[in-house]
Amino acid sequence: MIKFFRNIRQQLISQNRFSKYLLYAIGEIVLVVVGILIALSINNWNEQRKFLVNEHEFYKKLVTDFTKESEFLKFWTDFTKENHDINYAISKKIKGKFNNDSLISYNYLQFTIGYRPKINDIYQESFNHISNKNIRDLMTRYRLRGGFIISAIEEYNDYKTGFTRPFLERNGLYNFENVFDDEQNIHNQLHSFEIINSHKLEEHYISDEFKSILVALKLHLSYLINNFQQMDELNNEIIMALEHEIRKE
Repeated sequence: MIKFFRNIRQQLISQNRFSKYLLYAIGEIVLVVVGILIALSINNWNEQRKFLVNEHEFYKKLVTDFTKESEFLKFWTDFTKENHDINYAISKKIKGKFNNDSLISYNYLQFTIGYRPKINDIYQESFNHISNKNIRDLMTRYRLRGGFIISAIEEYNDYKTGFTRPFLERNGLYNFENVFDDEQNIHNQLHSFEIINSHKLEEHYISDEFKSILVALKLHLSYLINNFQQMDELNNEIIMALEHEIRKE
């Protein structure tokens, strides 16, 4: 084929038919460009096909990770609700409407929250390359909601370490005898014994400082629980969207 075109060029040159040679040369260039474009199109099609196959595998991995994330989120949502319920029970006890101390674990006044949405940390860059607009938009919403949660947790933990714990320390409300009981193993779960002396704490029930602490904790926890619930709904929506795309494969 190359020899055929070379013969045509030489024939036109030998006959001094420059105008036709020029048209031929332009036509040859056009053919080369068209050939390159076709080759690029085929290559792009192959690359896109490979990407879609890889993207479906990525979707499957995301389904697994979001399912685990939902379980992790449920644990911390339940933990946060327990914090909220304990604080509410203490407020009712202050009002004289709750008398069963055995249902109140005062340890929760000490605990902070350790949840962080991990998927965004792992796949942040990959989310930007997802071809499906609906899933890409869902991931954007996930990042935003995750940001709200991280901010809410940081504010809550800062309040716990900046106000609640200093209040307990300053007023000598930690239960030294329980924490350092000779029968307690150092590896025992903190839930298994009372860190805070509830009887001493009752002496501060009427103080404005303690009431302010309960109010602040309630507001922080209510906002956090609301964000947890919205994140759980979003996680389920994402899983359903990913599974829908996987079934198209």
